[in-house]
Amino acid sequence: MTALVVLGCGFTGAAAARMAVREGRPVIATTRDPAKAQALTREGIDTRAVPELTEAVVRAMVPAGAQVLATFPPDGATDARVAGALPDGCRSVYVSTTGVYGERRGVIDGDTPVHTFCTMARTT
Repeated sequence: MTALVVLGCGFTGAAAARMAVREGRPVIATTRDPAKAQALTREGIDTRAVPELTEAVVRAMVPAGAQVLATFPPDGATDARVAGALPDGCRSVYVSTTGVYGERRGVIDGDTPVHTFCTMARTT
């Protein structure tokens, strides 16, 4: 079965990783928080605590042909490092909540208010 690699296992990444584990897929993930890495590993997600996504980290953990879900916040540099390190044959998707949550940092969950420019006006 094709491995799923989740780069930046925050709220959205963890939800996707859990779904893949329930489907019986092998999942490899990263997070900056060692405690979160331990908790996700107990859930069957091979999670590595890494302070920064470097080219070397990505090359070492992404198997050929894997599906990659990148959910880390954009910073203008990590994207290029990660893209250049992905092996041939892997498919990747990039998801970020930055457009919805604006300047909000840290935990973003179902209770986090959206940034005002994302609030839709109701029309009748």
